Amino acid sequence: MDVSELVRAVVSSVMEQLATTAPRECVLVLGHRDERAAAAVEQVLGPGCTVRYLGEEGQEHAVRRILPRLSCNDMADLAVGRASGPLMAEVQRLLLAGHKVEVLDYEYRQYADTAPGALYRLYGQHADTLAEFGLIPFVRPRPGYVRVWEDVISAEHVRQAVQAEAPELQVLKTAVVTPLAVEQAKLDGISISKTL
Repeated sequence: MDVSELVRAVVSSVMEQLATTAPRECVLVLGHRDERAAAAVEQVLGPGCTVRYLGEEGQEHAVRRILPRLSCNDMADLAVGRASGPLMAEVQRLLLAGHKVEVLDYEYRQYADTAPGALYRLYGQHADTLAEFGLIPFVRPRPGYVRVWEDVISAEHVRQAVQAEAPELQVLKTAVVTPLAVEQAKLDGISISKTL
């Protein structure tokens, strides 16, 4: 094999490795696929995940398990170790097997303005108990930074970082950061890094 063929083979191999994407995180949604549930789950997870629903192939590879909604009745039952119905039995089985289950929406929270205080606190206590079991609120992953490739950085760019819940705004090394952007960043606890 001559040198040019060797170089071509190495370049080809490197290009193949670069083209291969990293495996995507697999998430199991504890429920059946329907348009509304899929839209809600995709909105909170973003495009970087492979989503499987109960009964679909590949769910055994899930690294996260998400329950779209936890009703008041199911919450009260699980808090005392009961599971009513096949879905809650699966949630209970996962918890007993040591898996965490993340909840997108707790039904009781929609009654925060109308429920009697004692009843609302009771459901809050159930939520705390379930968290000890491994049934925890879903926390949206936050980006570590927001990048801006513009020459002038304004307070609006800082607000974009706040909206994305990113603690850092990365900007061009040559960017001009307006005084208003600096002040807004101090108020919002955002660091501005000239790293690009």
